[in-house]
Amino acid sequence: MHLTSCPACSKKEHSDAFGALNCPDASENPFIVYRLGQSQTRLGNVDKGVEYLLRAYMLDGEDIFSSDQNGEEFLAILRSRKLV
Repeated sequence: MHLTSCPACSKKEHSDAFGALNCPDASENPFIVYRLGQSQTRLGNVDKGVEYLLRAYMLDGEDIFSSDQNGEEFLAILRSRKLV
């Protein structure tokens, strides 16, 4: 997995999360897409969060979820909707 050094990519605040999409190859970076899904879900935008979480799953499978201590919680959301 390749992470860029784009300043927006390193921001941890939920409000700046979409700035990460402006980084090179961001839409193909499972880490960025996964974090956007987490952020949107936590902010209550569950449908939008699921969209990003599913995209992260398609890019990296369960590996992206298993690399995070809260990953099972987000993977369970996809499973409950019978998306994976």
